[in-house]
Parts: sequence; C-alpha cells; structure tokens
Amino acid sequence: MNDIPKSNLTKIIEEIIGIVGAENVQCDDYNRVKYSYGKLAEEMVALKRGILHEITGAAVHPRDKHDVQKIVKLCNEKKVPIYVFGGGSSCNMGFKPEKEGLTLVLNTHMNKVIEVNELNHTCRVQAGCMGPQLEDALNNAPEKFHTVHRFTNGHFPQSFELSSVGAGC
Repeated sequence: MNDIPKSNLTKIIEEIIGIVGAENVQCDDYNRVKYSYGKLAEEMVALKRGILHEITGAAVHPRDKHDVQKIVKLCNEKKVPIYVFGGGSSCNMGFKPEKEGLTLVLNTHMNKVIEVNELNHTCRVQAGCMGPQLEDALNNAPEKFHTVHRFTNGHFPQSFELSSVGAGC
C-alpha cells in the first residue's frame, strides 16, 4: 500500500480534542483510511490493490449536535473541510475526501431514535441512526414508544445495512 502521509491538522486536532475529548478523535493510519473509504466496489478494489486516494486528517466522533456545531464553526474559521461518515454505504463516493480535512463519524454516538409520533406518523432521529436500527425501532414502536400502531420506514436501498439517516451520499 502507498505510504500514508502524516496529518497536517495537528493544531486543529488539539482544539477538536477540547470539544469532544481525546477518546473521540482518531488520528492513526487505520482509522484515517477506514473513514476515507466506503463500501462501494470501486473503493474496495482500490484498497485491495493498495491504491490510496486522499485520506482524512482525523476521524472525529461527535457526541451530540452541540459538538457538531462547535466543530463546524471551528473548521469554518480555519478553512478545514469536513466530511461526514454514517455507515459507509457511499453509493456515489459521497464522503471521499478531496483534500485533507476532518471526517465526522456520526453513527458512533449520534445514533438514537428520539421520538415516534403516532398522530403525525413521523419520527425524530439523530443523523447517525442506521437503517436497520431505525426500521427495528419503527417496527417495535408499541413497545418502545407506547403507541398503538406499528410503523416502517419503507425505504430499503441496496445499501440498507450500511445506510444512515443523515450522513453519506
């Protein structure tokens, strides 16, 4: 495999750690590559052949929307690109870094179903909620949300197992 370049984001990484904590920032080569590629066949073949495209400077796992707001503000001020990773479905290489930046991994902490509204037939979820997790919550809404009806998302893309609600393509 090609040599993995060192990250040039050392200064901003210190500030990001101040926002989310060191346990939620990964700067090692494995995670930088892991969160720069999805599960698209072309990406998997490239990795198998040892071909690397640009990779992220760090994988950051925000704990909530307040972390995301602070990170976006900081990256905007410092002109650092942000890429968003949900489950890795990458149907069109939507989170492939064009240049070094930060990748926000949303499915680590921001993955909950918040509310199922029986009256309006709507639900509120965090952006990193995975497709199967959402479907399960909706199918079992009576037990989890004390509703009378059972629900379904009704959207089953080819990448369902890797799909997330608000991240990716």
